[in-house]
Amino acid sequence: RKAWDKLYTLPIMQQLDLPVLKVVDPDRSLNPTAGQKELLGSLLWAVYFPKAVESFPDKVSKDGLSHRRKFVPGTPLDKILTLQASRSGECKYNMQKIWQQIVKFQKLGEQMLFETGVMVDLLNPSNFIILGSFDDPVIELIDHEFVRPTPEAIDYYKAQGKPIPHP
Repeated sequence: RKAWDKLYTLPIMQQLDLPVLKVVDPDRSLNPTAGQKELLGSLLWAVYFPKAVESFPDKVSKDGLSHRRKFVPGTPLDKILTLQASRSGECKYNMQKIWQQIVKFQKLGEQMLFETGVMVDLLNPSNFIILGSFDDPVIELIDHEFVRPTPEAIDYYKAQGKPIPHP
């Protein structure tokens, strides 16, 4: 409850009037469903990546299990990586710009992990949609469900002197 109250005190959260804030009950979300994890992840991701508020749900079911977000037209990163890896296909996207954005997201996700014990799902390339032109691609993360690292990852970070807190 203390962490949830702290989330509400953040300046970005005080400026928002979103239906999701009225639906997600922290006292009932200790064992959240996938839909609730997506909504909570969206709130948490917005703390670390303020531009994420642009993709918040505009409608949420009364039970909090489903929601609607804007459609993001583009190409999933996994398709671009497959095209780049194939010898017959030629990837026209500026991969340097794509990787720079991925690294930025991963650093934010790692910061989130060290501060909260969870991070949004930055692990699956199909969760990233590539928008924009071939020369100036822009990445948008479309899956905000939070995930907990594996026990091996927790042990690895602990050995590096970066313990991951219990969420």
